[in-house]
Amino acid sequence: EFEVPPKGPHVSLICDFLELLGFELAHRRPWRSELSDEQAEQEWWTSDRADSWSVLQAIHGVALADGVVEREVLEKVLVPPEGFLLLKGRVEDEFERRAEAGEGDYERGGDVPSLNCGGNGSKQKPTMEALCERHGMTMARMTWLHELFESYLVPEEDAPKEAPPPTCGYPENPASILRPQMRALVSEVNPNLTEAEFDARFRRIDEDGSGEIEFDEFVAWVHNDEIQVVGSSSRKMALAELSQAYAEPLALVSYLHTCFKDQLPEGQADGYPEEPAGLSKADVRELLEVVTLQRVDDDEFEADWQIVDANARGCLDFDEFLEILDFDELPADVREQYQ
Repeated sequence: EFEVPPKGPHVSLICDFLELLGFELAHRRPWRSELSDEQAEQEWWTSDRADSWSVLQAIHGVALADGVVEREVLEKVLVPPEGFLLLKGRVEDEFERRAEAGEGDYERGGDVPSLNCGGNGSKQKPTMEALCERHGMTMARMTWLHELFESYLVPEEDAPKEAPPPTCGYPENPASILRPQMRALVSEVNPNLTEAEFDARFRRIDEDGSGEIEFDEFVAWVHNDEIQVVGSSSRKMALAELSQAYAEPLALVSYLHTCFKDQLPEGQADGYPEEPAGLSKADVRELLEVVTLQRVDDDEFEADWQIVDANARGCLDFDEFLEILDFDELPADVREQYQ
């Protein structure tokens, strides 16, 4: 068989995959997209990475879980998006099983790999831009999530009544929210989450048992929910659901949908959400300038487009258009009219 050297860009990509599954590698590393080609060439398949891979081998019933990446397991773990959360759940279940069984080491004799459920401890926090790239979100969406997160922060007990509301200076000075506020906050973005599901997920994310969640941990939670929603169904959210998701008036969302339909080529109808029509890249750009009355920055638009049009369709449906729109850039008179 062909054997690939344990060094190079392919190692970096597998490490990205392990971290997305929740493995906490021994040495903090940038994502592959943050590395130059020369840096990626220096990525080695080290013992901590092999130990993490051995967990995947054990999950898939490999007799010798030695941490060597072979085709058999690689083909099984490269799942489509709808299967990713299932695989991640199996990894979490395996760690819980080993913890309950008191298993400490593996046949390889290396260090026990640990699971990173979102907490970063004393590690440097990723920037907002890095979070966007890591979770496939636009900056507009990330900013909205940060504002939502800040609205749930609880003032200090000794803070005077006239003090301004608390803020989160993420990433340099991140704030955190407590469990009750986290429950209310998660209900805003996933109202169908049961209490049992919340408890299980909170325990996994709250790695240090502090009962507090920081912004990057919250974003990871939301990202997982969105993967699950997208993967489990192709159903589009109705306008009322979009209004709730963005915390914007239904009248405003309906107005934007009307603008979207008006931008479609003549003769093309939009039956959103059942039969959505796609708007081309050029038309999306033009519509952004029409509704915001501002020129679109070329670099920002291109970056947002690459994130939202992840499947390279070359067009966006209405709900995807909202992902690329920054609601804060809408004119004040439009907001007043569609409250």
